[in-house]
Amino acid sequence: MIFVTVGSKEPFDRLVRAVDQWADCHAANCEVSIQLGNGSYRPKACSYSRFLSPTEYMRCCEKARLIVAHAGMGSILTALEARKPIIVLARLMERGELLSEHQIATVRYFRKHNQVIVAESESDLVSRLNRLSECGVGGDSPVVCADGVNPPHSGLITYIRDFVSTGR
Repeated sequence: MIFVTVGSKEPFDRLVRAVDQWADCHAANCEVSIQLGNGSYRPKACSYSRFLSPTEYMRCCEKARLIVAHAGMGSILTALEARKPIIVLARLMERGELLSEHQIATVRYFRKHNQVIVAESESDLVSRLNRLSECGVGGDSPVVCADGVNPPHSGLITYIRDFVSTGR
């Protein structure tokens, strides 16, 4: 299963629409479940929920073979802790999706440390999903070609989680 999450604060219809359109062509090969928040776009090819309890969210992350998300720290840290490959697409201020470009800074950091797969656009996201589906992301075997992303170092996760919590 591919689990898509947009977080709980802002809608991200651009991400949801891109994954749903991709899934429409790959539905026979891969289950896709989306947590779409309060967005207005309703997926046609994917199962979805607006919001999930923390327990449901963790269950989806554990079941997923791949996570696709906005570039939110909570989503990224959860994927890293669960040792799941994650593709992130940053929300953009210029599109009215955020009030700042902080997700761009998040993407730069994690890309530099080779911890996430970054999609630069909706078409790039589709290309990356296509590449991963060729590696069997919809099957039962482990994902083997996640763009060379390194497994997370537990010290890095602890440092980032502490920094987010305390600001130090």
